Amino acid sequence: MTITEKLQNNHASFSRRAQEIRADWTLSDAAKRQELEGLYTEARSTHEQLTSQYRKDLSERLQKTRSEAFAAPRVGKDPALDVLVYRDALDRISKTRDTRELTHPRACPHDRRRAPLPSGRSRARSRV
Repeated sequence: MTITEKLQNNHASFSRRAQEIRADWTLSDAAKRQELEGLYTEARSTHEQLTSQYRKDLSERLQKTRSEAFAAPRVGKDPALDVLVYRDALDRISKTRDTRELTHPRACPHDRRRAPLPSGRSRARSRV
């Protein structure tokens, strides 16, 4: 059961029990008020615990996602090599002064879509 489902169940049980207390004709107004107060404090503390757990889980997932997104890309099995390759790439980019070099087709040699066509064919003929 997820935390949001637990929050919904807590709210539903509070509402159901509050209706039962209000509908009980054997209790005086003061007794109803006292029972509702206890029910409210119990539901409120449960709600606070669940919301703090939800925020903690959300914070952990956010931290994990950030560390995965902003970590050095994995090139091999050696983490030191990954960091070295990443730093080398950052160093090359930092030395670039002209933005056209970054947007030039040769800037991304791994991109197959930008490879030259074989033996002088035009793009229009190769698609047909």
